[in-house]
Amino acid sequence: VKFRMSSSPPSLPDHASTSRARKQGWTEQHISYMCQALAQAHEAWACREVPVGCVVVRDGEVIGRGHNLTNKTRNGTRHAEIIAIDQMLAVSNGSVQDAGFERREPSTSSGLWPSA
Repeated sequence: VKFRMSSSPPSLPDHASTSRARKQGWTEQHISYMCQALAQAHEAWACREVPVGCVVVRDGEVIGRGHNLTNKTRNGTRHAEIIAIDQMLAVSNGSVQDAGFERREPSTSSGLWPSA
Protein backbone atom coordinates (compact mmCIF):
# COMPACT_ATOMS: atom_id res chain seq x y z
CA VAL A 1 0.00 0.00 0.00
CA LYS A 2 1.43 3.34 -1.02
CA PHE A 3 0.68 6.47 0.94
CA ARG A 4 0.27 9.52 -1.25
CA MET A 5 -0.01 13.03 0.04
CA SER A 6 -1.69 15.67 -2.04
CA SER A 7 0.57 18.38 -3.37
CA SER A 8 -1.11 21.03 -1.26
CA PRO A 9 -2.19 20.77 2.36
CA PRO A 10 -5.88 20.91 3.23
CA SER A 11 -7.14 24.36 4.14
CA LEU A 12 -7.55 25.41 7.75
CA PRO A 13 -11.04 25.30 9.26
CA ASP A 14 -13.27 28.28 8.94
CA HIS A 15 -14.86 29.95 11.94
CA ALA A 16 -18.14 28.05 11.49
CA SER A 17 -16.43 24.67 11.93
CA THR A 18 -15.46 25.60 15.50
CA SER A 19 -19.10 25.75 16.62
CA ARG A 20 -18.89 22.20 18.05
CA ALA A 21 -16.09 23.34 20.37
CA ARG A 22 -18.20 26.29 21.54
CA LYS A 23 -21.09 23.95 22.32
CA GLN A 24 -18.70 21.93 24.50
CA GLY A 25 -17.86 25.03 26.53
CA TRP A 26 -14.56 26.01 24.94
CA THR A 27 -13.64 29.66 25.22
CA GLU A 28 -12.57 31.74 22.24
CA GLN A 29 -9.06 31.65 23.70
CA HIS A 30 -9.03 27.84 23.77
CA ILE A 31 -10.31 27.72 20.21
CA SER A 32 -7.55 30.15 19.23
CA TYR A 33 -4.90 27.88 20.78
CA MET A 34 -6.31 24.83 19.02
CA CYS A 35 -6.38 26.70 15.71
CA GLN A 36 -2.74 27.67 16.25
CA ALA A 37 -1.88 24.01 16.93
CA LEU A 38 -3.82 23.04 13.82
CA ALA A 39 -1.87 25.66 11.83
CA GLN A 40 1.32 23.95 13.03
CA ALA A 41 -0.08 20.61 11.83
CA HIS A 42 -0.84 22.32 8.51
CA GLU A 43 2.83 23.38 8.28
CA ALA A 44 3.90 19.80 8.97
CA TRP A 45 1.68 18.56 6.15
CA ALA A 46 3.16 21.14 3.79
CA CYS A 47 6.62 19.75 4.67
CA ARG A 48 5.43 16.19 3.96
CA GLU A 49 5.44 15.31 7.65
CA VAL A 50 2.76 13.61 9.73
CA PRO A 51 0.31 16.47 10.40
CA VAL A 52 0.68 16.99 14.14
CA GLY A 53 1.03 20.41 15.73
CA CYS A 54 1.44 21.61 19.28
CA VAL A 55 1.41 24.87 21.21
CA VAL A 56 2.44 25.35 24.83
CA VAL A 57 0.53 28.03 26.72
CA ARG A 58 1.42 29.77 29.98
CA ASP A 59 -0.71 32.54 31.47
CA GLY A 60 -2.55 33.03 28.20
CA GLU A 61 0.63 33.38 26.14
CA VAL A 62 1.96 30.85 23.64
CA ILE A 63 5.53 30.16 24.76
CA GLY A 64 6.28 27.20 22.51
CA ARG A 65 5.04 25.81 19.24
CA GLY A 66 6.07 23.06 16.94
CA HIS A 67 5.16 20.54 14.30
CA ASN A 68 6.61 17.20 13.34
CA LEU A 69 10.04 17.33 11.73
CA THR A 70 11.00 13.66 11.96
CA ASN A 71 11.30 13.15 8.20
CA LYS A 72 13.14 16.39 7.49
CA THR A 73 15.67 15.91 10.29
CA ARG A 74 15.76 12.09 10.06
CA ASN A 75 15.46 12.17 13.83
CA GLY A 76 12.64 10.19 15.39
CA THR A 77 12.54 12.46 18.44
CA ARG A 78 11.59 15.64 16.54
CA HIS A 79 7.88 15.34 17.28
CA ALA A 80 5.69 18.43 17.56
CA GLU A 81 5.45 18.21 21.35
CA ILE A 82 9.20 17.90 21.85
CA ILE A 83 9.92 20.88 19.61
CA ALA A 84 7.30 22.97 21.46
CA ILE A 85 8.72 21.89 24.84
CA ASP A 86 12.25 22.81 23.68
CA GLN A 87 11.00 26.31 22.81
CA MET A 88 9.15 26.58 26.13
CA LEU A 89 12.28 25.62 28.06
CA ALA A 90 14.37 28.17 26.15
CA VAL A 91 11.85 30.95 26.89
CA SER A 92 11.26 30.02 30.54
CA ASN A 93 14.84 29.22 31.59
CA GLY A 94 13.98 25.57 32.13
CA SER A 95 10.85 26.10 34.28
CA VAL A 96 7.78 24.02 33.47
CA GLN A 97 5.64 25.34 36.33
CA ASP A 98 2.02 26.09 35.35
CA ALA A 99 2.46 25.25 31.67
CA GLY A 100 -0.54 24.00 29.74
CA PHE A 101 -0.38 21.99 26.54
CA GLU A 102 -2.75 22.25 23.61
CA ARG A 103 -2.33 19.94 20.67
CA ARG A 104 -4.24 19.00 17.60
CA GLU A 105 -3.78 15.94 15.44
CA PRO A 106 -6.15 16.50 12.55
CA SER A 107 -8.39 13.68 11.48
CA THR A 108 -11.18 13.53 8.96
CA SER A 109 -13.64 12.54 11.69
CA SER A 110 -12.98 15.76 13.62
CA GLY A 111 -14.72 17.83 10.97
CA LEU A 112 -11.76 20.23 11.10
CA TRP A 113 -9.68 18.50 8.40
CA PRO A 114 -11.03 17.40 5.03
CA SER A 115 -10.63 13.80 3.92
CA ALA A 116 -7.96 13.11 1.31
